Amino acid sequence: MKAIRKNLLVIGIISVLISLPLTAASKNQQQGQEEQQNEYNQQDQSIERNELNLSHRVGGYLSYEPVLGALHQFVACSLGGGVAYELGIPLLQIFEIGPVVHLTVNDNIVTDERLASMLNLKFDIGCFFRIEFGKTGFALSPELDYGILVYFPKVSEGYTNSTGISSAYVDQLIQIGLGLRYSHEKILNGNLEFDLTPTYSLSPEKHDLIHYLGFRLGALYKIGGTK
Repeated sequence: MKAIRKNLLVIGIISVLISLPLTAASKNQQQGQEEQQNEYNQQDQSIERNELNLSHRVGGYLSYEPVLGALHQFVACSLGGGVAYELGIPLLQIFEIGPVVHLTVNDNIVTDERLASMLNLKFDIGCFFRIEFGKTGFALSPELDYGILVYFPKVSEGYTNSTGISSAYVDQLIQIGLGLRYSHEKILNGNLEFDLTPTYSLSPEKHDLIHYLGFRLGALYKIGGTK
């Protein structure tokens, strides 16, 4: 009888020893499945966030635009500055596309003595396409804009308005730009972008076309979006 009890005890101990690794393996397998599921959930949440991960860029710039065409007999160039806003929509992680808005105030260098000064106000809205060159900090941002130019000429003392230019008038404007951007991670965590944008503007009038060929130089601060 004692021998039977002893055998049963040995069998029980062996059964417990055999079941321990199996239980541990089952727990490890279950834990691995839970971790894998958590990774999938995190990836899904990341994808959802990326779909809505818009970026906003706000900044200012200085502008220089020599004048070509009919207006050149009155104005040599335009000097001024303005503010810009961009809304970036991510596309395939390395591209962005979205609307851009500029508001610029220029003082024109006049060449006709009958004009004392000529200011203009430029407002345009358009679309940009941005591509980043890896982790270099450089990006290319071409854009196409449409807007208006409002001129405010002032006739010199002693002259009547014999220039044929009214006291204020409005022209349409079509503009293309090729933005060159650079940012560094050590400057405001990479959110400050330095911008150099060569521009070409075309302003159609009744009897002629006015051309502006110049550039913008400034900086923009990025809010949101991916790093």
